[in-house]
Amino acid sequence: MCQENPYKPQYNGGIIVNPDLQNGSQGWSQFANAKVDFREFGGNKFVVARGRNQSYDSVSQKIYLEKGLLYTFSAWLQVSKGKAPVIAVFKKNGEYKHAGSVIAESKCWSMLKGGLTIDESGPAELYFESEDTTVEIWVDSVSLQPFTQEEWNAHHEQTIHKTRKGAMRIRAVNSAGEPVPNATISIVQNRVGFSFGCEVEKNILGNQAYQNWFTKRFTVTTFANEMKWYSTEAVRGKEDYTTADTMLRFFKQHGVAVRGHNIVWNDPKYQLNSSNSMVSLYVDTISYGTTLSTNLVESHFNTPNIPYMRSALDTRAATGLPIWLTEVDVQAPPNVQANYFEQVLREGHAHPQVKGMVTLSGYSPSGCYKMCLTDGNFRNLPRRGRCG
Repeated sequence: MCQENPYKPQYNGGIIVNPDLQNGSQGWSQFANAKVDFREFGGNKFVVARGRNQSYDSVSQKIYLEKGLLYTFSAWLQVSKGKAPVIAVFKKNGEYKHAGSVIAESKCWSMLKGGLTIDESGPAELYFESEDTTVEIWVDSVSLQPFTQEEWNAHHEQTIHKTRKGAMRIRAVNSAGEPVPNATISIVQNRVGFSFGCEVEKNILGNQAYQNWFTKRFTVTTFANEMKWYSTEAVRGKEDYTTADTMLRFFKQHGVAVRGHNIVWNDPKYQLNSSNSMVSLYVDTISYGTTLSTNLVESHFNTPNIPYMRSALDTRAATGLPIWLTEVDVQAPPNVQANYFEQVLREGHAHPQVKGMVTLSGYSPSGCYKMCLTDGNFRNLPRRGRCG
């Protein structure tokens, strides 16, 4: 939401010098060939990059980044006219790390939220970039706050304890309703309370070992292709829902909810020139769908930028709508893939607005898409491997 005035810098600016521009030019300088002004309007002070001929003509601040820390970043931005995308960039050793972006507007302030981690400690330079060189970039209330991994994990635990757990009282009574003193009570968790699932294909039908492995672990699923248009009407005018119906019955019998997937992809080779009744056919059958009342976040990762992920979830959460992470997977070297995958799942689970996650890691005899959770004998894999 665009505000008349920017909020104060988060964490008092963290390691940013003069984050609210109250001390004029202290800490801030020209980047590339921009002209830099320090202005004040309505009691609010800010810095302006104008006379921009290149996207990177901007205002900047030099900082020092440390390996092993997780940095959250935020800034309030405005442009001189219309609207323009603005990106926060950290230049380090000739490499450029994007820490976040926002569509900045004129006449009001927009908050950019993001974050980053780095592979090697050293000096860096923060600046703001926009492809629209006709606009001035106005900057205020900048924050860059470092956290140790221990601090980040502690926040996870606090949020999970508050959001995912609750107090309960157990009272042991006999058949007459009378309290039983010194009773021994055992509790066994038979089902995960948080909605967690995995994408699945039709090869689960008739495969008892796969069915047992799947239904013991997941409470929700999404069909990879079986409910898509090109599967239910492979030949124009000949609709066939047999496979999708059989899969729906199986998961309903085992208490596994089915989340709806897209019907077609935005690619001509997957689009058919005919009508299809799938939406009306399954609208009352599937449990979770792609609706306007849910934030669905497609979640493919290489090296996860966990601070950026948290900021992105915070931004989505500001809508007040529930968030689902879909197609969660990690494409990374075998020695780090499982660790990266765990980081992503923990970050999602710890966010109070995330109501469920579905991974893109279903078993396939011909090999998994990007990652596997099990081998062909349905033994859990500690790292990436082929499913065959």
